[in-house]
Amino acid sequence: MKNNYKSQILNSFSIFKIIALVLLGLGYQSSFGQNTCATAVPITAGSTIVDAIDGTNIATTCATATLAEWYVYTPTENHSVTLTSDLLVNICKDTHFNVYTGNCGALTCYANDDDSGTIACNSGANTNSYLSKKTFDVYAGTTYYISWDNRWSAVGFEFQLIEAPLVPSPCSTAIPVSAGITTVNAIDGTNISTTCSTATMGKWYKYVPTNNYHVTVSSDLAANICKDTNFSVYTGSCSGTLACLTSDDNSGVIECNSGNTDSFLSKKTFDVSAGTTYYIAWDNKWSTEGFDFQITEAPIIVPVNFTTQVVPTINSTYNLCVVDMNGDNLDDIVGVSANNLRVHYQGSTAGVFTYTDFPITGTSMMPGWSMAAGDYNRDGFNDIVLGSGQGLSVWTSNSTGSAYSNFTPGDYIFCQRTNFADLNNDGNLDVFSCHDIAPNCYYLNDGLGDLTFYQSTVTPGP
Repeated sequence: MKNNYKSQILNSFSIFKIIALVLLGLGYQSSFGQNTCATAVPITAGSTIVDAIDGTNIATTCATATLAEWYVYTPTENHSVTLTSDLLVNICKDTHFNVYTGNCGALTCYANDDDSGTIACNSGANTNSYLSKKTFDVYAGTTYYISWDNRWSAVGFEFQLIEAPLVPSPCSTAIPVSAGITTVNAIDGTNISTTCSTATMGKWYKYVPTNNYHVTVSSDLAANICKDTNFSVYTGSCSGTLACLTSDDNSGVIECNSGNTDSFLSKKTFDVSAGTTYYIAWDNKWSTEGFDFQITEAPIIVPVNFTTQVVPTINSTYNLCVVDMNGDNLDDIVGVSANNLRVHYQGSTAGVFTYTDFPITGTSMMPGWSMAAGDYNRDGFNDIVLGSGQGLSVWTSNSTGSAYSNFTPGDYIFCQRTNFADLNNDGNLDVFSCHDIAPNCYYLNDGLGDLTFYQSTVTPGP
């Protein structure tokens, strides 16, 4: 009997050990199951304790922290949900969370919060609250991943998920608008408190551009004289997180003509992207009175970007001219030195130049003041006019563009600027020079290569 009793005791003890081991194993899963998105712990409304932030995080556009604890929430009804660590038990702690939709392989940032708590720390000089609190809309059957990360701390804490009846965001019923004038009868709707606006009432509009634009939103219209307006523009999700893009209060210029002559109208220009939804909220910061506002679209002009390229063989005394010298529709670089014309011809490969030197006989004026190009002799190859403080020279191509010759008329001109232009509309390019200290000069081209000198108000003739 003693042996049987002892046996029963041992058997009971063994069963107890097995149960204890099972419970221990379950406790381990409970502690570490939430360490990845894939093993996120399902939660419902109520309180949840986070032992520590020691799991694996996923880098996203709203999170770059290295560690995280993951939870998954799937509501059975539509709710307005508040997720918060702003609890007395967490006083003086520092938390941060992100809420995602999608799946662990393709998460979409839905809501997040860092320091919206209000429970102030009661230790040390800093009495701020670094706890988290965010209210957002959730929809039945949709899966939401909640990630608490170590952005500021890995210390454990407690959080609550509170469900409340869904109250649609005012931006979810925003009135669609496009470019043009819209009449606001009155500011009589619901507003959302944001970093842009804390007014109690608002009127919401939804604008979706079809192209990228510089957009101006303005109440600065004569019809609104002496009125006082304020607006904010948001992007993002009405049911999740709205991001404040811009806002304006008093940038209008139309002055009031009664009493205070300041302008309290609103005007703001900002860039928008095609297909993105922009929410424009006019609020009652100063007035609930109705008014008109205008949306104006202007094209975005993207400036040209340049890169610097050093071409070591561009070493002529004067490198003042970029022009297509050989008729291939690619600009070339023209350099002039005494008795030499160097042309860097641009090849079909971007940035590749091959240069040719053309010896020039005779004495030429050097272009200390001006250089210009044009097909003066109409052979398909551009010629060069060089302007100096003593006069000008013309370097003319032959019929194949394989050689250039010098023509220097010898007339005294302080050539501040020179150019080729058809001055008498005969189809031939003439040579014009601005004279710095006397009336301007020009050479008329007879089409046979002959140039005749004229000086305005001095030489009889044309």
